[in-house]
Amino acid sequence: MQNLIPLSFLDEAKPTEISQLSSEDLRSLMERLNEMAECLKKRKTLLEDGLGLKFTQTAQDKLKLDGRDTGTIRFDDGAYTIVAEMPKKVVWDQEKLETIIDKIPAGERKHYVKATYAIDERKYLSWSDDLRKFFDDARSVHLGKPKFQIIDGGNDQ
Repeated sequence: MQNLIPLSFLDEAKPTEISQLSSEDLRSLMERLNEMAECLKKRKTLLEDGLGLKFTQTAQDKLKLDGRDTGTIRFDDGAYTIVAEMPKKVVWDQEKLETIIDKIPAGERKHYVKATYAIDERKYLSWSDDLRKFFDDARSVHLGKPKFQIIDGGNDQ
């Protein structure tokens, strides 16, 4: 059995020190951190669901008494004060919006509506060359955040 580098090593390590570790050690750290992250994510979701069940109705009732449907409200629960953030979530019907926006003169739309256009990359790649060339001036490709895996199968085994 190999000696595992303790996860606490990462508390003080600098990226240059981490980069000097063997792939085996890096893989071990990654696997253990991923397991912990997944476990924490499940536990956090479970806790948040429980908090929601315990406090949502009280928070909504307190907001209604204050004449609001959303916002931040404080209330006591025994020796503790609960601060509940009940955010507003606005959802726009895209088809209805399109119909409404079409009625606004083209030159005035930018004063009322912020529009962002997106093209699905898979669809773009399936287009004809002529159609792609039409859009190419508006397209740029940048490197996203790299992700790495360390798997068995190197030549040095």
